[in-house]
Amino acid sequence: MECTIYLAEGCNLKCTYCYEGIDKKTGKMDIRTFDQTLAFIMKNRVENDKIHIVFLGGEPLLNKPLFFYAINKIMLILYLIFDYPHKHYTFKYFEV
Repeated sequence: MECTIYLAEGCNLKCTYCYEGIDKKTGKMDIRTFDQTLAFIMKNRVENDKIHIVFLGGEPLLNKPLFFYAINKIMLILYLIFDYPHKHYTFKYFEV
């Protein structure tokens, strides 16, 4: 299951080629919406299927509190529900 979560709409760069122009959006996802999103993912996942979560936005780190909350929440789910690290799971903070 491939999941993309937009944490923030804003961007801290001023690229000349940006389709957003000069007046960029500034909206940010809140904790409640993230929790609902994660619950939806867990409810609709396929048993034994990998879940890939990608954080996007404009720039997801413009919403640092939620970014770190999300990482901690996902790690908690891995530990409590999926018995990580006793089973083989990979967790990457960043993938290039």
